[in-house]
Amino acid sequence: MARVDMFLSLWREACENEIFIVRRPKNLEGIAEIGLTMEQAKEILKELSCDDYFDGPEKDRNPLEKGGLWIFKKEITGRAFYIKVKIAQKGEGKLYAKCLSFHPWGW
Repeated sequence: MARVDMFLSLWREACENEIFIVRRPKNLEGIAEIGLTMEQAKEILKELSCDDYFDGPEKDRNPLEKGGLWIFKKEITGRAFYIKVKIAQKGEGKLYAKCLSFHPWGW
């Protein structure tokens, strides 16, 4: 769990700079289905913990992207959600938090 703790420490720092949720229909529908706003979803992302950790890091399938993908399973309003995140960087700029998946588990 030390690796997860290290990732989450960097994740929280990246969240302070920016949180970007990829606007895929699956993500938008999943967030809306339980009545969350994007801002509320971002707050949930800031609060990810070791208890929510499921798997990773795994290699990003996009060869242009650096960094590993981390998967979390978080219960939100009584429903398990699949959350896939990474720490990204714009050019040589600051790190930011990128969420590739945020939808009910099993979608």
